[in-house]
Amino acid sequence: MRLKKLLSLLLAGILCALSLSTFAFAASPETVFTFSGGEASPGLGDTLTFTVGITKNDGINVGTLYFKPSDNLSYVSATMRGENAEAFLAVDGENKGSYGLLLLKGEDAYTDTPEAFCTITFRVDKVGEYSVQLIPFDFLNGREGPVTTSVSSSDTLTGIVKTPDKPEIQTKTLPDAVIGKEYSASLAVKELSDYAVWSYEGKLPRGLSLNERGELLGTPEETGDFVLTVTATVGGVASDPLPLSLKVREKPAKLELTEDSAYALSTDGGVGYLTQVPESTSRKALFSGLQNPDSIKLYDAEGLHEITGDEDLVGTGCRVRLMEGDRILDEALVVVLGDTNGNGTIDTLDYQRIRAAYLGNYELTEAYLKAACVSGGSSVGTLDYQRVRAHYLGNYNIYE
Repeated sequence: MRLKKLLSLLLAGILCALSLSTFAFAASPETVFTFSGGEASPGLGDTLTFTVGITKNDGINVGTLYFKPSDNLSYVSATMRGENAEAFLAVDGENKGSYGLLLLKGEDAYTDTPEAFCTITFRVDKVGEYSVQLIPFDFLNGREGPVTTSVSSSDTLTGIVKTPDKPEIQTKTLPDAVIGKEYSASLAVKELSDYAVWSYEGKLPRGLSLNERGELLGTPEETGDFVLTVTATVGGVASDPLPLSLKVREKPAKLELTEDSAYALSTDGGVGYLTQVPESTSRKALFSGLQNPDSIKLYDAEGLHEITGDEDLVGTGCRVRLMEGDRILDEALVVVLGDTNGNGTIDTLDYQRIRAAYLGNYELTEAYLKAACVSGGSSVGTLDYQRVRAHYLGNYNIYE
Protein backbone atom coordinates (compact mmCIF):
# COMPACT_ATOMS: atom_id res chain seq x y z
CA MET A 1 0.00 0.00 0.00
CA ARG A 2 2.82 2.36 0.93
CA LEU A 3 4.67 1.49 -2.30
CA LYS A 4 1.56 2.17 -4.36
CA LYS A 5 1.20 5.59 -2.76
CA LEU A 6 4.86 6.45 -3.42
CA LEU A 7 4.48 5.45 -7.03
CA SER A 8 1.40 7.66 -7.35
CA LEU A 9 3.26 10.64 -5.90
CA LEU A 10 6.25 10.05 -8.18
CA LEU A 11 4.02 9.83 -11.27
CA ALA A 12 2.26 13.05 -10.32
CA GLY A 13 5.63 14.81 -9.93
CA ILE A 14 6.80 13.61 -13.34
CA LEU A 15 3.55 14.76 -15.01
CA CYS A 16 3.85 18.12 -13.29
CA ALA A 17 7.42 18.55 -14.50
CA LEU A 18 6.43 17.56 -18.02
CA SER A 19 3.53 20.02 -17.89
CA LEU A 20 5.82 22.87 -16.80
CA SER A 21 8.37 21.98 -19.46
CA THR A 22 5.68 21.83 -22.16
CA PHE A 23 4.26 25.19 -21.07
CA ALA A 24 7.69 26.81 -21.07
CA PHE A 25 8.48 25.42 -24.52
CA ALA A 26 5.16 26.53 -25.97
CA ALA A 27 5.36 30.09 -24.64
CA SER A 28 5.02 32.56 -27.56
CA PRO A 29 7.88 35.00 -28.21
CA GLU A 30 6.99 38.67 -27.76
CA THR A 31 8.13 41.95 -29.35
CA VAL A 32 7.29 45.43 -28.07
CA PHE A 33 7.56 48.49 -30.34
CA THR A 34 7.58 52.15 -29.42
CA PHE A 35 5.81 54.66 -31.68
CA SER A 36 6.56 58.38 -31.53
CA GLY A 37 6.80 61.48 -33.70
CA GLY A 38 4.67 64.02 -35.50
CA GLU A 39 3.76 67.32 -33.89
CA ALA A 40 0.68 68.79 -32.29
CA SER A 41 0.03 71.68 -34.71
CA PRO A 42 1.75 71.31 -38.09
CA GLY A 43 0.98 73.59 -41.01
CA LEU A 44 0.06 72.86 -44.62
CA GLY A 45 3.08 71.59 -46.51
CA ASP A 46 4.96 70.56 -43.36
CA THR A 47 6.47 67.09 -43.15
CA LEU A 48 5.89 64.80 -40.18
CA THR A 49 8.30 61.99 -39.31
CA PHE A 50 7.25 59.04 -37.15
CA THR A 51 9.75 56.73 -35.48
CA VAL A 52 9.46 53.08 -34.44
CA GLY A 53 11.83 51.63 -31.85
CA ILE A 54 12.07 48.18 -30.24
CA THR A 55 12.08 47.88 -26.46
CA LYS A 56 11.70 44.11 -26.34
CA ASN A 57 12.44 41.44 -28.92
CA ASP A 58 12.31 37.68 -28.40
CA GLY A 59 13.53 36.97 -31.93
CA ILE A 60 11.22 38.03 -34.76
CA ASN A 61 12.27 36.77 -38.17
CA VAL A 62 9.79 38.31 -40.59
CA GLY A 63 6.75 40.61 -40.58
CA THR A 64 5.41 43.97 -41.72
CA LEU A 65 5.00 47.30 -39.98
CA TYR A 66 2.00 49.08 -41.49
CA PHE A 67 1.42 52.82 -41.11
CA LYS A 68 -2.11 53.98 -41.85
CA PRO A 69 -2.29 57.76 -42.45
CA SER A 70 -5.39 59.94 -42.47
CA ASP A 71 -6.59 61.34 -45.78
CA ASN A 72 -4.82 64.67 -45.31
CA LEU A 73 -1.34 63.08 -45.27
CA SER A 74 0.70 61.86 -48.24
CA TYR A 75 3.70 59.53 -48.13
CA VAL A 76 7.16 61.07 -48.65
CA SER A 77 9.92 58.65 -47.57
CA ALA A 78 11.01 55.99 -45.09
CA THR A 79 14.14 54.50 -43.51
CA MET A 80 14.92 51.06 -42.13
CA ARG A 81 17.71 50.67 -39.60
CA GLY A 82 19.31 53.92 -40.75
CA GLU A 83 19.10 53.21 -44.49
CA ASN A 84 16.69 54.63 -47.04
CA ALA A 85 13.74 52.34 -47.63
CA GLU A 86 10.62 52.41 -49.77
CA ALA A 87 7.29 51.77 -48.11
CA PHE A 88 4.73 49.97 -50.28
CA LEU A 89 1.07 50.95 -50.47
CA ALA A 90 -1.40 48.22 -49.59
CA VAL A 91 -4.13 48.47 -52.23
CA ASP A 92 -6.35 45.72 -50.84
CA GLY A 93 -6.78 43.48 -47.81
CA GLU A 94 -7.41 44.44 -44.22
CA ASN A 95 -4.58 47.04 -44.25
CA LYS A 96 -5.72 48.73 -47.46
CA GLY A 97 -4.57 52.34 -47.64
CA SER A 98 -1.60 51.70 -45.32
CA TYR A 99 2.11 51.97 -46.14
CA GLY A 100 4.09 48.88 -45.20
CA LEU A 101 7.73 48.32 -44.33
CA LEU A 102 8.65 44.66 -44.68
CA LEU A 103 11.00 43.13 -42.09
CA LEU A 104 13.00 40.24 -43.53
CA LYS A 105 15.20 37.89 -41.59
CA GLY A 106 18.63 39.41 -41.03
CA GLU A 107 21.85 38.02 -39.63
CA ASP A 108 20.80 38.97 -36.12
CA ALA A 109 17.06 38.45 -36.74
CA TYR A 110 16.42 41.92 -35.29
CA THR A 111 17.66 41.00 -31.87
CA ASP A 112 18.99 44.54 -31.47
CA THR A 113 16.71 47.14 -29.89
CA PRO A 114 17.52 50.50 -31.54
CA GLU A 115 15.63 53.62 -30.53
CA ALA A 116 15.00 54.37 -34.21
CA PHE A 117 14.44 51.01 -35.81
CA CYS A 118 12.62 52.61 -38.73
CA THR A 119 11.00 55.92 -39.66
CA ILE A 120 8.32 57.09 -42.07
CA THR A 121 7.62 60.64 -43.25
CA PHE A 122 4.35 62.13 -44.49
CA ARG A 123 3.46 65.58 -45.87
CA VAL A 124 0.47 67.57 -44.61
CA ASP A 125 -1.88 68.34 -47.52
CA LYS A 126 -5.12 69.47 -45.84
CA VAL A 127 -6.23 71.13 -42.63
CA GLY A 128 -8.12 69.35 -39.87
CA GLU A 129 -7.11 66.49 -37.59
CA TYR A 130 -4.41 64.13 -38.81
CA SER A 131 -3.59 60.64 -37.55
CA VAL A 132 -1.11 57.86 -38.23
CA GLN A 133 -1.77 54.35 -36.88
CA LEU A 134 0.99 51.76 -36.43
CA ILE A 135 -0.10 48.16 -37.16
CA PRO A 136 2.45 45.37 -36.50
CA PHE A 137 1.24 42.60 -38.80
CA ASP A 138 1.97 38.88 -39.25
CA PHE A 139 5.22 38.70 -37.28
CA LEU A 140 6.69 35.20 -37.29
CA ASN A 141 9.45 33.37 -35.50
CA GLY A 142 10.96 30.60 -37.60
CA ARG A 143 10.92 28.03 -34.81
CA GLU A 144 7.89 28.84 -32.72
CA GLY A 145 5.36 30.46 -35.06
CA PRO A 146 3.56 33.76 -34.56
CA VAL A 147 5.14 36.50 -32.44
CA THR A 148 2.99 38.46 -30.05
CA THR A 149 3.50 42.18 -30.73
CA SER A 150 2.45 45.26 -28.82
CA VAL A 151 3.03 49.01 -29.05
CA SER A 152 3.90 51.05 -26.00
CA SER A 153 2.36 54.50 -25.44
CA SER A 154 -0.11 54.41 -28.30
CA ASP A 155 -0.65 52.74 -31.64
CA THR A 156 -2.15 55.95 -33.11
CA LEU A 157 -0.60 59.43 -33.05
CA THR A 158 -2.70 62.51 -33.82
CA GLY A 159 -2.56 66.28 -34.13
CA ILE A 160 -4.46 69.26 -35.53
CA VAL A 161 -3.23 70.98 -38.71
CA LYS A 162 -3.13 74.75 -38.22
CA THR A 163 -5.50 76.95 -40.22
CA PRO A 164 -3.31 79.06 -42.52
CA ASP A 165 -3.27 82.85 -42.65
CA LYS A 166 -5.33 84.63 -45.29
CA PRO A 167 -3.56 84.00 -48.60
CA GLU A 168 -2.18 86.94 -50.58
CA ILE A 169 -2.43 86.72 -54.36
CA GLN A 170 1.00 87.27 -55.89
CA THR A 171 -0.04 87.49 -59.54
CA LYS A 172 -0.87 91.11 -60.34
CA THR A 173 -0.91 91.11 -64.16
CA LEU A 174 -1.64 88.69 -66.98
CA PRO A 175 0.35 88.56 -70.22
CA ASP A 176 -1.53 89.52 -73.36
CA ALA A 177 -3.08 86.76 -75.42
CA VAL A 178 -3.27 86.56 -79.21
CA ILE A 179 -6.40 85.41 -80.99
CA GLY A 180 -6.04 81.91 -82.42
CA LYS A 181 -2.78 81.28 -80.53
CA GLU A 182 -2.52 78.81 -77.62
CA TYR A 183 -2.34 80.63 -74.29
CA SER A 184 -1.05 79.63 -70.87
CA ALA A 185 -0.69 81.58 -67.62
CA SER A 186 -0.54 80.48 -63.98
CA LEU A 187 -1.79 82.29 -60.89
CA ALA A 188 0.10 82.15 -57.60
CA VAL A 189 -0.26 83.17 -53.97
CA LYS A 190 2.59 84.41 -51.81
CA GLU A 191 2.88 81.09 -49.98
CA LEU A 192 1.38 77.61 -50.32
CA SER A 193 0.47 78.01 -54.00
CA ASP A 194 0.30 74.22 -54.33
CA TYR A 195 -2.65 74.20 -51.92
CA ALA A 196 -4.60 77.09 -53.42
CA VAL A 197 -8.02 76.47 -54.97
CA TRP A 198 -8.95 79.19 -57.44
CA SER A 199 -12.28 80.63 -58.51
CA TYR A 200 -13.28 83.73 -60.46
CA GLU A 201 -16.10 86.03 -61.40
CA GLY A 202 -16.36 87.94 -64.65
CA LYS A 203 -16.00 87.13 -68.32
CA LEU A 204 -13.24 85.22 -70.05
CA PRO A 205 -12.82 85.28 -73.83
CA ARG A 206 -14.29 82.33 -75.65
CA GLY A 207 -11.77 79.51 -75.78
CA LEU A 208 -10.06 80.26 -72.43
CA SER A 209 -10.82 78.71 -69.04
CA LEU A 210 -9.42 79.00 -65.52
CA ASN A 211 -9.19 75.74 -63.57
CA GLU A 212 -9.05 75.27 -59.79
CA ARG A 213 -5.26 75.00 -59.90
CA GLY A 214 -5.03 78.57 -61.15
CA GLU A 215 -4.08 77.66 -64.73
CA LEU A 216 -5.53 79.92 -67.42
CA LEU A 217 -5.45 77.80 -70.56
CA GLY A 218 -6.86 77.56 -74.06
CA THR A 219 -6.91 79.32 -77.42
CA PRO A 220 -8.84 82.61 -77.43
CA GLU A 221 -11.44 82.97 -80.17
CA GLU A 222 -12.21 86.67 -79.74
CA THR A 223 -10.25 89.87 -79.22
CA GLY A 224 -10.90 92.57 -76.66
CA ASP A 225 -10.25 93.62 -73.08
CA PHE A 226 -11.55 91.32 -70.35
CA VAL A 227 -11.61 91.56 -66.55
CA LEU A 228 -11.90 88.61 -64.19
CA THR A 229 -11.90 88.86 -60.41
CA VAL A 230 -10.00 85.93 -58.92
CA THR A 231 -10.03 84.45 -55.41
CA ALA A 232 -7.60 81.91 -53.93
CA THR A 233 -8.71 79.64 -51.08
CA VAL A 234 -6.04 77.86 -49.00
CA GLY A 235 -7.11 75.47 -46.27
CA GLY A 236 -10.61 76.93 -46.23
CA VAL A 237 -9.36 80.53 -45.92
CA ALA A 238 -10.16 82.81 -48.87
CA SER A 239 -8.01 85.67 -50.14
CA ASP A 240 -9.28 89.14 -50.90
CA PRO A 241 -10.74 89.17 -54.43
CA LEU A 242 -8.36 90.65 -57.00
CA PRO A 243 -9.40 91.99 -60.42
CA LEU A 244 -7.06 91.02 -63.28
CA SER A 245 -7.14 92.44 -66.79
CA LEU A 246 -6.57 90.27 -69.85
CA LYS A 247 -6.10 91.71 -73.31
CA VAL A 248 -6.58 89.52 -76.37
CA ARG A 249 -4.81 91.04 -79.37
CA GLU A 250 -5.06 90.48 -83.08
CA LYS A 251 -2.38 88.30 -84.62
CA PRO A 252 0.76 90.45 -84.84
CA ALA A 253 1.89 91.47 -88.32
CA LYS A 254 5.09 93.24 -87.31
CA LEU A 255 7.58 93.53 -84.47
CA GLU A 256 6.39 95.77 -81.65
CA LEU A 257 7.97 97.03 -78.44
CA THR A 258 6.50 96.78 -74.95
CA GLU A 259 5.38 100.02 -73.34
CA ASP A 260 8.42 100.17 -71.04
CA SER A 261 10.98 98.96 -73.60
CA ALA A 262 14.30 100.83 -73.77
CA TYR A 263 14.87 99.80 -77.38
CA ALA A 264 13.78 101.45 -80.61
CA LEU A 265 12.50 100.07 -83.92
CA SER A 266 13.19 101.88 -87.19
CA THR A 267 13.47 101.31 -90.92
CA ASP A 268 16.26 102.59 -93.15
CA GLY A 269 16.45 101.80 -96.85
CA GLY A 270 13.83 99.10 -96.49
CA VAL A 271 15.81 97.34 -93.72
CA GLY A 272 14.42 97.13 -90.20
CA TYR A 273 16.67 97.88 -87.22
CA LEU A 274 16.34 97.25 -83.48
CA THR A 275 18.55 99.93 -81.91
CA GLN A 276 19.53 101.32 -78.50
CA VAL A 277 20.59 97.85 -77.39
CA PRO A 278 23.51 98.02 -74.89
CA GLU A 279 26.40 95.58 -74.77
CA SER A 280 26.09 92.33 -72.78
CA THR A 281 22.34 92.12 -73.48
CA SER A 282 21.05 88.55 -73.20
CA ARG A 283 18.44 86.99 -75.45
CA LYS A 284 16.07 86.84 -72.47
CA ALA A 285 16.53 90.56 -71.74
CA LEU A 286 16.04 91.47 -75.40
CA PHE A 287 12.80 89.51 -75.65
CA SER A 288 11.44 91.17 -72.50
CA GLY A 289 11.31 94.44 -74.43
CA LEU A 290 9.33 92.97 -77.33
CA GLN A 291 5.65 92.15 -77.56
CA ASN A 292 4.57 88.62 -78.47
CA PRO A 293 7.88 87.00 -77.44
CA ASP A 294 6.42 83.53 -78.02
CA SER A 295 6.21 84.35 -81.74
CA ILE A 296 9.75 85.78 -81.95
CA LYS A 297 12.98 83.97 -82.77
CA LEU A 298 16.57 85.20 -82.76
CA TYR A 299 19.07 84.21 -85.45
CA ASP A 300 22.73 84.85 -86.16
CA ALA A 301 23.88 87.50 -88.67
CA GLU A 302 23.50 85.10 -91.61
CA GLY A 303 19.99 84.17 -90.51
CA LEU A 304 20.83 80.47 -90.61
CA HIS A 305 21.26 79.40 -86.99
CA GLU A 306 18.73 80.12 -84.26
CA ILE A 307 20.03 81.45 -80.93
CA THR A 308 18.04 79.72 -78.20
CA GLY A 309 19.89 80.13 -74.90
CA ASP A 310 18.28 82.65 -72.54
CA GLU A 311 21.67 83.92 -71.40
CA ASP A 312 23.29 83.94 -74.87
CA LEU A 313 24.51 87.44 -75.76
CA VAL A 314 22.89 89.38 -78.57
CA GLY A 315 25.38 90.98 -80.97
CA THR A 316 25.17 93.53 -83.73
CA GLY A 317 23.83 91.97 -86.92
CA CYS A 318 21.70 89.34 -85.19
CA ARG A 319 18.26 89.00 -86.75
CA VAL A 320 15.08 89.28 -84.70
CA ARG A 321 12.20 87.65 -86.54
CA LEU A 322 8.46 87.63 -85.94
CA MET A 323 7.33 84.19 -87.08
CA GLU A 324 4.10 82.45 -87.96
CA GLY A 325 5.12 78.83 -88.17
CA ASP A 326 8.03 78.81 -90.64
CA ARG A 327 6.97 82.08 -92.26
CA ILE A 328 8.82 85.32 -91.45
CA LEU A 329 6.31 88.12 -90.85
CA ASP A 330 8.81 90.82 -89.90
CA GLU A 331 12.55 91.11 -89.30
CA ALA A 332 14.95 93.63 -87.75
CA LEU A 333 18.75 93.70 -87.47
CA VAL A 334 20.06 94.24 -83.95
CA VAL A 335 22.36 97.22 -83.37
CA VAL A 336 24.45 97.04 -80.20
CA LEU A 337 26.00 100.49 -79.97
CA GLY A 338 29.81 100.23 -80.15
CA ASP A 339 29.82 96.51 -81.06
CA THR A 340 31.14 96.33 -84.63
CA ASN A 341 32.22 92.69 -84.68
CA GLY A 342 28.91 91.18 -83.53
CA ASN A 343 30.00 89.46 -80.31
CA GLY A 344 27.71 91.52 -78.09
CA THR A 345 30.48 93.27 -76.14
CA ILE A 346 32.91 96.14 -76.77
CA ASP A 347 36.57 95.17 -77.11
CA THR A 348 39.76 96.36 -78.84
CA LEU A 349 38.65 94.99 -82.21
CA ASP A 350 35.62 97.28 -82.17
CA TYR A 351 37.48 100.56 -81.88
CA GLN A 352 40.21 99.34 -84.26
CA ARG A 353 37.54 98.67 -86.88
CA ILE A 354 35.99 102.09 -86.34
CA ARG A 355 39.39 103.73 -86.72
CA ALA A 356 40.14 101.72 -89.87
CA ALA A 357 36.72 102.62 -91.28
CA TYR A 358 37.40 106.33 -90.67
CA LEU A 359 40.78 106.02 -92.45
CA GLY A 360 39.12 104.26 -95.38
CA ASN A 361 40.83 100.91 -94.74
CA TYR A 362 37.73 98.99 -93.66
CA GLU A 363 34.09 99.07 -94.71
CA LEU A 364 31.24 99.00 -92.21
CA THR A 365 27.71 98.55 -93.55
CA GLU A 366 24.13 98.32 -92.34
CA ALA A 367 23.88 97.38 -88.64
CA TYR A 368 27.66 97.50 -88.13
CA LEU A 369 27.86 101.06 -89.47
CA LYS A 370 25.01 102.14 -87.17
CA ALA A 371 26.81 100.49 -84.23
CA ALA A 372 29.99 102.43 -85.05
CA CYS A 373 28.28 105.85 -85.16
CA VAL A 374 28.15 106.28 -81.39
CA SER A 375 28.22 110.08 -81.58
CA GLY A 376 25.26 110.26 -83.96
CA GLY A 377 25.11 110.77 -87.68
CA SER A 378 25.46 108.31 -90.52
CA SER A 379 29.24 108.24 -91.04
CA VAL A 380 32.20 107.35 -88.84
CA GLY A 381 34.40 110.06 -87.37
CA THR A 382 37.36 110.32 -85.01
CA LEU A 383 34.99 111.08 -82.13
CA ASP A 384 33.34 107.68 -82.57
CA TYR A 385 36.71 105.91 -82.36
CA GLN A 386 37.78 107.96 -79.32
CA ARG A 387 34.54 107.36 -77.42
CA VAL A 388 34.48 103.61 -78.04
CA ARG A 389 38.13 103.32 -77.01
CA ALA A 390 37.49 105.38 -73.85
CA HIS A 391 34.44 103.21 -73.08
CA TYR A 392 36.55 100.06 -73.38
CA LEU A 393 39.19 101.56 -71.05
CA GLY A 394 36.51 102.53 -68.51
CA ASN A 395 36.94 106.30 -68.92
CA TYR A 396 33.63 106.97 -70.72
CA ASN A 397 30.17 105.46 -71.05
CA ILE A 398 28.72 105.62 -74.55
CA TYR A 399 25.28 104.65 -73.21
CA GLU A 400 24.86 107.72 -71.03
